[in-house]
Amino acid sequence: MPAAPPAPPSPAGDPAVDTLTFPRLRAFLAVAEEQSFTRAAARLHVAQQALSTTVRRLERELGARLFDRSTRAVHLTAAGLAMLDSARRALDELARGIGEARRIDRRGRGTLAVGVMAGAALELTDPILAAFSRELPDTEVALDPHLYDDPSAGLRAGTSDVALLRPPLDERGLELRRLFAEPRVAALSARHPLARKTELSLRDLQATTVVRPASPDPVWNDFWAAGCSQTIDARTLEATLEMISARRAVAISAAGWVRFYPRPGVRNLPVADLPPSEVALAWRRGETNPLVRRFVDVALATARANPTLLRAIEQPALGDADPPGKPARSPRPPRRAEE
Repeated sequence: MPAAPPAPPSPAGDPAVDTLTFPRLRAFLAVAEEQSFTRAAARLHVAQQALSTTVRRLERELGARLFDRSTRAVHLTAAGLAMLDSARRALDELARGIGEARRIDRRGRGTLAVGVMAGAALELTDPILAAFSRELPDTEVALDPHLYDDPSAGLRAGTSDVALLRPPLDERGLELRRLFAEPRVAALSARHPLARKTELSLRDLQATTVVRPASPDPVWNDFWAAGCSQTIDARTLEATLEMISARRAVAISAAGWVRFYPRPGVRNLPVADLPPSEVALAWRRGETNPLVRRFVDVALATARANPTLLRAIEQPALGDADPPGKPARSPRPPRRAEE
């Protein structure tokens, strides 16, 4: 009987696998997706020279050239394209494993991680958290703040169990429940030519450059670009405000951010035909943690118990930095029936 052919060598036995690190994979993906070492370095918050060194070291270890480099652009080679999907899957699987470990650990400790976008639920945030503490005084709430880095507010990375976020975003694998909606405004320098107006239209904005968030979610990015073709990406709120102050761009902002992030020399004007921005509660589809459902019930009950505050948020006096009226104490929400 002929001998069976030898099994192919396991990829795990490749010395390159032993020396490959996740930071190098992240560096490879950033350059591949940005097609620029400059933009990739800004995204990773590292020096461009350090990033270039990391990628060259990765190429040496793999024994393959991953990028074609020129003075104008960076493109993946055939070898780089072959590695791209595997690198993404490896990082995604690691992120899922880390997220699951964190969720199991939090549940064992009786901790609920609440992801929040900038401003969270605005003036409703404190009443919601206070009502939840009264409902479940033995549960620790850990806030997980986000801005441009993750519109899912930690749900995809597993750093949060439930979130207060702003759709639209990539909703795959998520469940959302609307909490309220508020107007969006145009934030621009008081020295900008449009600042002389009292109200703008989308047509006005088409003639300007709009600074939009540079998040990993294109759905979210496009919403804050408001359909404008001339855009600049910003990775932080401070960078956005600097571009506005320098008259390099106009930003589309939620009305509540005017109160939470005031900036001297910046005007915030209503845009007549601009759809509003929603704030929603969100959680992962199939979530079994009972604390998540309890938090959602408490948040919705708190909003219903404060109609005056909710109306002030949804129909603000634009340009007024003073917070809306004092919220009423939220009653204990009704307990959810067992399903």
